[in-house]
Amino acid sequence: MGRAIFNLIISIIFIIGGLSGGLVLRGTNSSGALVIVGFVFLSISIYRLATNGQNQTEEEEVNVNIPNSTPSEHIQRATELIEQGMGRETIFETLKSDGLVGKEISDAYYYAYNIYLKKQEQI
Repeated sequence: MGRAIFNLIISIIFIIGGLSGGLVLRGTNSSGALVIVGFVFLSISIYRLATNGQNQTEEEEVNVNIPNSTPSEHIQRATELIEQGMGRETIFETLKSDGLVGKEISDAYYYAYNIYLKKQEQI
Protein backbone atom coordinates (compact mmCIF):
# COMPACT_ATOMS: atom_id res chain seq x y z
CA MET A 1 0.00 0.00 0.00
CA GLY A 2 2.89 2.35 0.73
CA ARG A 3 4.19 1.91 -2.79
CA ALA A 4 0.82 2.84 -4.27
CA ILE A 5 0.72 6.02 -2.18
CA PHE A 6 4.27 6.90 -3.26
CA ASN A 7 3.27 6.35 -6.90
CA LEU A 8 0.19 8.50 -6.33
CA ILE A 9 2.35 11.39 -5.09
CA ILE A 10 4.80 11.03 -8.00
CA SER A 11 1.87 10.98 -10.44
CA ILE A 12 0.52 14.23 -9.02
CA ILE A 13 3.98 15.82 -9.28
CA PHE A 14 4.17 14.73 -12.95
CA ILE A 15 0.75 16.21 -13.68
CA ILE A 16 1.36 19.52 -11.90
CA GLY A 17 4.88 19.84 -13.34
CA GLY A 18 3.66 19.09 -16.84
CA LEU A 19 0.73 21.50 -16.64
CA SER A 20 2.93 24.29 -15.30
CA GLY A 21 5.51 23.69 -18.04
CA GLY A 22 8.26 23.36 -15.43
CA LEU A 23 8.83 19.67 -16.13
CA VAL A 24 9.02 17.78 -19.41
CA LEU A 25 9.12 14.11 -20.33
CA ARG A 26 12.72 13.17 -20.80
CA GLY A 27 13.63 12.39 -24.39
CA THR A 28 10.59 14.20 -25.80
CA ASN A 29 10.88 17.68 -24.23
CA SER A 30 7.08 17.58 -24.05
CA SER A 31 5.19 18.69 -20.97
CA GLY A 32 1.94 17.35 -22.44
CA ALA A 33 3.42 13.85 -22.65
CA LEU A 34 4.45 14.12 -18.99
CA VAL A 35 0.86 15.01 -18.06
CA ILE A 36 -0.40 11.92 -19.91
CA VAL A 37 2.18 9.71 -18.19
CA GLY A 38 1.16 11.28 -14.88
CA PHE A 39 -2.51 10.44 -15.48
CA VAL A 40 -1.63 6.86 -16.46
CA PHE A 41 0.39 6.40 -13.25
CA LEU A 42 -2.37 8.12 -11.27
CA SER A 43 -4.96 5.69 -12.65
CA ILE A 44 -2.80 2.69 -11.80
CA SER A 45 -2.15 4.01 -8.28
CA ILE A 46 -5.83 4.61 -7.60
CA TYR A 47 -6.67 1.13 -8.90
CA ARG A 48 -4.05 -0.44 -6.62
CA LEU A 49 -5.33 1.48 -3.61
CA ALA A 50 -8.93 0.56 -4.40
CA THR A 51 -8.30 -3.16 -4.87
CA ASN A 52 -5.83 -3.62 -2.00
CA GLY A 53 -8.47 -4.19 0.68
CA GLN A 54 -10.85 -6.42 -1.27
CA ASN A 55 -11.60 -9.91 -0.05
CA GLN A 56 -9.77 -12.62 -1.91
CA THR A 57 -10.39 -16.33 -2.23
CA GLU A 58 -8.63 -18.72 0.15
CA GLU A 59 -6.22 -19.84 -2.58
CA GLU A 60 -5.19 -16.27 -3.34
CA GLU A 61 -4.85 -15.39 0.34
CA VAL A 62 -2.26 -17.97 1.27
CA ASN A 63 -0.34 -18.10 -2.04
CA VAL A 64 2.22 -20.64 -0.82
CA ASN A 65 3.80 -22.79 -3.51
CA ILE A 66 3.17 -26.37 -2.42
CA PRO A 67 4.84 -29.15 -4.37
CA ASN A 68 2.77 -32.09 -5.59
CA SER A 69 4.89 -34.43 -3.47
CA THR A 70 3.23 -33.15 -0.27
CA PRO A 71 -0.44 -34.20 -0.11
CA SER A 72 -2.75 -31.33 0.78
CA GLU A 73 -4.55 -33.34 3.49
CA HIS A 74 -1.28 -33.59 5.44
CA ILE A 75 -0.72 -29.87 5.14
CA GLN A 76 -4.32 -29.18 6.17
CA ARG A 77 -3.90 -31.43 9.21
CA ALA A 78 -0.68 -29.67 10.20
CA THR A 79 -2.32 -26.26 9.70
CA GLU A 80 -5.19 -27.24 12.01
CA LEU A 81 -2.71 -28.34 14.68
CA ILE A 82 -0.75 -25.08 14.40
CA GLU A 83 -3.96 -23.04 14.68
CA GLN A 84 -4.85 -25.01 17.82
CA GLY A 85 -1.63 -23.73 19.36
CA MET A 86 0.26 -27.00 19.49
CA GLY A 87 4.06 -26.89 19.57
CA ARG A 88 6.33 -28.13 16.84
CA GLU A 89 7.33 -31.38 18.53
CA THR A 90 3.70 -32.22 19.37
CA ILE A 91 2.71 -31.58 15.76
CA PHE A 92 5.57 -33.79 14.52
CA GLU A 93 4.47 -36.60 16.84
CA THR A 94 0.83 -36.23 15.79
CA LEU A 95 1.75 -36.33 12.10
CA LYS A 96 3.96 -39.32 12.76
CA SER A 97 1.05 -41.13 14.43
CA ASP A 98 -1.05 -40.25 11.36
CA GLY A 99 1.38 -42.34 9.30
CA LEU A 100 3.75 -39.72 7.92
CA VAL A 101 7.49 -40.32 7.99
CA GLY A 102 10.66 -38.24 7.75
CA LYS A 103 10.55 -35.62 5.03
CA GLU A 104 6.76 -35.88 4.71
CA ILE A 105 6.41 -34.62 8.30
CA SER A 106 8.86 -31.74 7.93
CA ASP A 107 7.41 -30.70 4.55
CA ALA A 108 3.83 -30.76 5.82
CA TYR A 109 4.84 -28.70 8.87
CA TYR A 110 6.88 -26.24 6.79
CA TYR A 111 4.10 -25.50 4.30
CA ALA A 112 1.43 -25.44 7.01
CA TYR A 113 3.45 -22.96 9.04
CA ASN A 114 3.92 -20.71 5.99
CA ILE A 115 0.17 -20.80 5.35
CA TYR A 116 -0.45 -19.94 9.01
CA LEU A 117 1.97 -16.99 8.84
CA LYS A 118 0.36 -15.68 5.64
CA LYS A 119 -3.06 -15.80 7.28
CA GLN A 120 -1.74 -13.97 10.35
CA GLU A 121 -0.29 -11.19 8.18
CA GLN A 122 -3.75 -10.53 6.76
CA ILE A 123 -5.44 -10.14 10.13
